[in-house]
Amino acid sequence: MPADRELVRTVSLWSARREFFRSTLIQTAFYGLFAAWALWQREQDGTSFSWDRINRYLRIPFLAGLFHEFRNPSRLRHLDLERHLDRATDTLNRVDLEVFRQQMTFPSLSDGDVASAAMTYFYEPFLEAFDPALKKTMGVWYTPPEVVRYQVRRAHELLKKELGRPLGLADENVVLLDPCCGTGAYILEAARCIAEELRATGEEALVGLSLLRALTSRIFGFEVLTAPFAIAQLQLYVMLSDLRAPPPNDQRLGIFLTNALTGWSDRRQLQLNFPELQQEFEAAQSIKQDADIVVILGNPPYDRQAAVRMEEEAGLIDHYKGVTYVERRRRDGVTELVQERTTLLFRHWGVRKQLLNDLYVRFYRLAEREIAEERDFGLVSLITNSSWLTGRSHPIMRESLLRNFHEIWIDNLNGDKYRTGKVIPAGIAGAGTADQSVFTTESDSRGIQTGVAIATFLKRGAERSKPEETVVHYRDFWGRAASKRQQLLSMKSAVALYEERSAVCAAKSYKTESLAASTARASSGL
Repeated sequence: MPADRELVRTVSLWSARREFFRSTLIQTAFYGLFAAWALWQREQDGTSFSWDRINRYLRIPFLAGLFHEFRNPSRLRHLDLERHLDRATDTLNRVDLEVFRQQMTFPSLSDGDVASAAMTYFYEPFLEAFDPALKKTMGVWYTPPEVVRYQVRRAHELLKKELGRPLGLADENVVLLDPCCGTGAYILEAARCIAEELRATGEEALVGLSLLRALTSRIFGFEVLTAPFAIAQLQLYVMLSDLRAPPPNDQRLGIFLTNALTGWSDRRQLQLNFPELQQEFEAAQSIKQDADIVVILGNPPYDRQAAVRMEEEAGLIDHYKGVTYVERRRRDGVTELVQERTTLLFRHWGVRKQLLNDLYVRFYRLAEREIAEERDFGLVSLITNSSWLTGRSHPIMRESLLRNFHEIWIDNLNGDKYRTGKVIPAGIAGAGTADQSVFTTESDSRGIQTGVAIATFLKRGAERSKPEETVVHYRDFWGRAASKRQQLLSMKSAVALYEERSAVCAAKSYKTESLAASTARASSGL
């Protein structure tokens, strides 16, 4: 029976991986087609748009190679793509371009570039229509530009003020990673931040070449879905081309197709049928194992990835469960480490049924390990589900973060359907009125259902601190989504808000309350 169950499990995993790969490959074909069309209308070169001339606009090696495979008759017969690509092309050619350009008025990180804005914005609704189950599983959401800008600029300023890097992200020794980069919003904002810093220091003439060097050697993004991965590369290529510094054919951009949660200590990964995908997949290993990462930031997905065995990522969760091992001697005399039957989470906290399987928890552990445990200094900035702030399953996670970092900033953006019904609670200004998700926009009034928080963690040096010595700054945001986003960018009032919240929480206990509550004692001197 155990063998039968393992066979069924293996076959199911193989089937899931095959379906995951097929789905992401088709995504790449059709979203790549849309991206090429967006770039075609941008250039206005007087030609008609046709998918068989797509390489004229998708000018990066990965996409060029992939569409070459699509044009291969044997590949097309196998995938049955030709008629569908023809129909999709006909549909795009019926779009009223003037109306399309006029309607592209939503906030974007592209500073008015319609093509770049379209490629960034439309991926989420595209995936919802194409594969809503995958969108839900992977937690794919369009991150509002204000949120992206806030996280990147906060990291830039902390590098300057706290870590002795006067050029911030423009410092050539600062290596940044977005472990779940999607279509590249955080990478693009980091590039803009670097460009602004260089211009402010009188290096205008070097912006293009400096960005090319940064985006190929120290500003990195990981992405497990092929469509957003390709679009991120394409957007960076377009930006560098506009700066007259396109990457040469022998130089790749720092966006890698990989599962960010695996492969940091070995080189085992999935084997893919397409050479272009395989090369991209393998290239990430050198970054994971050799790059001296200083900054990790981004917006991680929520649930576990269907194409990866649970065991490959289990070690990340084990740390927050408090899994422990004891030595036991086998009958043959060999001593081995055996996992104890109960976890520290149960023995010390009484939590038997833990809720630590959300994928964002693994990204927190990855960031904590790579910055706080593997590096002498650095910082982390993630926007995630806020359940870890007060959850009964998360005390070891909170304590570990407190122990490994010297200073923490929590921007609790609330907007939680399950805790407050997306209504401001009694006793708070505006009580009874709407408390929207920060992801709510005019184009998507739903937002997301769980409350979210931006957490920024700073490690100043190799010496670790006691949990109670870590300084935590905490503030709440309530109300309309647009107001929350604008408040994030209003740095003038940030310090006062943090200090006020710390004073309110000063008397609360860590063991029974939250991360913010306990660490406020340290920041208030209690």
